[in-house]
Amino acid sequence: MLTGRFQERTPDSEWLLGNRESELVHLENIKTVPIAMFVGTEDQVCPHATALKYIPQIGSETVTIDVNGEDHFYFESANDDWFMENLVA
Repeated sequence: MLTGRFQERTPDSEWLLGNRESELVHLENIKTVPIAMFVGTEDQVCPHATALKYIPQIGSETVTIDVNGEDHFYFESANDDWFMENLVA
């Protein structure tokens, strides 16, 4: 996690000016929507260990699925058979 915080997205214009902190996301308030959290084991934007630290804070039922050997940018076009099978499951 580049900021060390689980926060709302910062607009690019603000990020480039060095304004990198935004409103925190209160994960405990997510209470009714089941979550399937795919986590890249090689992610440098939100490192695997950091994701595992925040996932238990989610207030609803959550399943964690490790995406072995993949980084953050895998999710830009994640539509391979493995991903789709796990998403549907």
